[in-house]
Amino acid sequence: MEKKFRILSLDGGGLRGLTQLLILRRIEELTGKRIYELFDLIVGTSTGGILACGLTAAKNGKPVLTIDKLIDLYYKDGWKIFPRQDSFFKKTWRSLKIISSSKWDRSGLEKQLKEYFGDIRLSETIKPIVVTSYDVENNEVIMFKSRRCGEWNYDLPLTDVSLSTSAAPSYFEPYKLNWLGVDRVLIDGGVYINNPAMAGVAEALRFKYGGDIKIEDIELLSLGTGIFSEKIKEESAGWGIIKWAKNITRVMMQSTSKSTEYECEQMPFHKYLRLQFTIEEKEYMEMDDSRKTTLNQLVSYVNNQVLNRRMSEIEDFFR
Repeated sequence: MEKKFRILSLDGGGLRGLTQLLILRRIEELTGKRIYELFDLIVGTSTGGILACGLTAAKNGKPVLTIDKLIDLYYKDGWKIFPRQDSFFKKTWRSLKIISSSKWDRSGLEKQLKEYFGDIRLSETIKPIVVTSYDVENNEVIMFKSRRCGEWNYDLPLTDVSLSTSAAPSYFEPYKLNWLGVDRVLIDGGVYINNPAMAGVAEALRFKYGGDIKIEDIELLSLGTGIFSEKIKEESAGWGIIKWAKNITRVMMQSTSKSTEYECEQMPFHKYLRLQFTIEEKEYMEMDDSRKTTLNQLVSYVNNQVLNRRMSEIEDFFR
């Protein structure tokens, strides 16, 4: 095919999804085009899945959300999803609560998603998207694909898709719904595919999207949400249930993302660009930290490590 097939892949990472939006806003400024105009397929996991929905949500064929509006979901309204726990009592209660239940009540996230997406459904996205989840009840990989919405009982509200992909173990309870005639118990796709880039590639090669797409035709932009590089060393040998519960989600997300990075580096794509940054201080590593000091620090990381250092690579990708 003459036209290259361009894929945007968005990792999971809670409120750190803010950093992906900052990069995407700079890309819109650079190109003079909206993100949905620049890509043929958008694939996302967890917070990246929410952004895949937000970047393509449309009514009557017109997009309803801007990147600045999506930034508000993280920077302005993040505390409504993850209320701050400043007092010693609240912090202690939250730590004890995780022993027997999820850390957060999903109602804050659900309210925000309904406010942003309303009744918009997967079939109404302005560009094809794939959003990941996992059904623990039926031991099944779930990929919500907008292209399949013509199938019986397939189409879902974007709010349901977003709640399914972001139900991170220990953070939120699994999300239950009946889909395709089956009762589902859905959790965050980050448990197996936090970096969904290769899922997007497989989708493009398998379905073709109206052309004879080959792997050499693919241009892949993959955005991370930061990686905290603390060495666990021998300490993990003495971890019990509580310690592992606190750390396992981060360990799984970072390890699966690294694995996908390796796979992508081996592929003969026409273009491949992975944009990731390092979280340098442990204080700012938590995905559910809604403090403005933490969010501002994430902004600083992505500015210093990506937007101020790698713009030439971003410019080359869109040439």
